[in-house]
Amino acid sequence: MSSPSTSAAAVIAGGMPNHIDTILSGVFIPLFFLVGLLFHFRTFRDYGKKFIWSGLCFSYCIARVVALSLRVAVVKNPTSKGLNIAAQILISAGVALLFVVNLQMSRRFYGQLHPHHALPVKRFITGCVILVVPVIIMVITTVIQSFITHDVEILHKDRQIRLVASVFFVILPFIPIPVVLLVLLMKASSPGGLNGPTVIVTDDVEGQPREKQVANGVVGQNTSLERMQTGNTSGELMGIDRATLVDGEKGQTASMKEKLAKGTSSVVVVGDSTTENNKDETTKATVTTWIRTLGEPESGFGPVPVGRNQILESAAVILIPAALLTFEQGVRCVQAFYVHKPGNAIPWYMTKGAFWVCIFGLEILSVLVLGLATLPRRFSHLKLV
Repeated sequence: MSSPSTSAAAVIAGGMPNHIDTILSGVFIPLFFLVGLLFHFRTFRDYGKKFIWSGLCFSYCIARVVALSLRVAVVKNPTSKGLNIAAQILISAGVALLFVVNLQMSRRFYGQLHPHHALPVKRFITGCVILVVPVIIMVITTVIQSFITHDVEILHKDRQIRLVASVFFVILPFIPIPVVLLVLLMKASSPGGLNGPTVIVTDDVEGQPREKQVANGVVGQNTSLERMQTGNTSGELMGIDRATLVDGEKGQTASMKEKLAKGTSSVVVVGDSTTENNKDETTKATVTTWIRTLGEPESGFGPVPVGRNQILESAAVILIPAALLTFEQGVRCVQAFYVHKPGNAIPWYMTKGAFWVCIFGLEILSVLVLGLATLPRRFSHLKLV
């Protein structure tokens, strides 16, 4: 129970930092540092392609280490406005890096399985990511003002801004969930279901400029084709009989058959390493055994996960952090809306235990899942060397 003299302004999520925060910070600081160093920085450094999203995950871990260190410093200097401002800003805004990473992974996952529908999703998610910047700026401004002004009207406006930002930060980590579920539903309802190949029809692929091929998800296809044609130096190429191709054609849509009849389209079947080109009247198909390099999965290399298990694993890598972060931000949103009334008990979500478990506990689990997944192995559009 709170004392009768407890004011609304004095009741903050997790309470004032004390020796308990010092102990818990001593636990979480090495956890964040080790997860960032072992699972994200090493991935960013060791792979030939610098995967920026692994770099952002590492930056997030370092931001959390700094935020927790500042919280310990606040215990020693509770009246320091500078330390309090810096700690509040890093705790409030640092998690946005994880939102951005998970949004980008969901966009890439959608583009892997449905590149011909990926452009609207890319624009939508890019717009959400861009909105993060002004929202964070507004949050930082309101946090600073709350420490340097006593104007009631300004403080009221600052609180309204933080409430809007809290709602936005609940919606943002939730977005990957419907995106991933939608692409899984589309894949499951396609011919062959989750185990079926990904079939993409493109008009005159070779004649497109690179920018258009990137927008249409074609660059990843060409990379796969080149690897099928030139990557196997041992000559392990096998022919596929016409019956197999005819059986595969039964699953094509009417629009695809119409394009094929005109002889102006290429069909790229991604997922079983099979290609067919109808530009001439000769049907050709090749199957190859790819030569693995360091860090490559045994199957599903490149932009498209192969088979039901790999698709579901990649989906879980996105859905688990999205669910954890959405719950965390839901708790933080409730904390932001809470107004304490003297004489009432402080609810569970305002306690120190909820503060540490729902914020730092769920965040360390989220960044650990992203680290264990080795993001560039699953979501990179370029070859890892």
